[in-house]
Amino acid sequence: MTERDRLFGDFMQAAREIYAAVDLVEANIAAALGIHRSDLRCLNILENGPFTTTEIGRRTGLTSGSVTALVDRLERAGFVERQRSKTDRRSVLVGITKESYPQIAALYAQVGRAVRARFEGIDDDGVRAAAEVLRTFTAGCEDVGNPNEPSRKTKR
Repeated sequence: MTERDRLFGDFMQAAREIYAAVDLVEANIAAALGIHRSDLRCLNILENGPFTTTEIGRRTGLTSGSVTALVDRLERAGFVERQRSKTDRRSVLVGITKESYPQIAALYAQVGRAVRARFEGIDDDGVRAAAEVLRTFTAGCEDVGNPNEPSRKTKR
């Protein structure tokens, strides 16, 4: 095993630790909101929305029936609302309600403050480099997509 192999092994271990930490954060936020974790993932997607249920399904990998049930739950809980598209009246968009957004944002702000506190001793260039590393890691994960789909090719 080369030094580079050991470095990448350590890097991938750190990435798994990040995933475990994010997983715990998501579990705690979902519990605080009283929703399922898949529902929280939908709210995270809708932060950049609104989106159609088709787009939600594409981004979550859920079937149309599962997306409908998910949106129904979130709508009943007051987190999302359906609205007609302004550009295509046949299309229905799902968006986070104005009333629920501050509650959701406040929970994520706690996470942001804790992470920022850990980075306080790192200069701006170091924070920029960390952001770039995370974006590169994200792109690598997106390159794989669903590893059970043999037709997906990873970028080299």
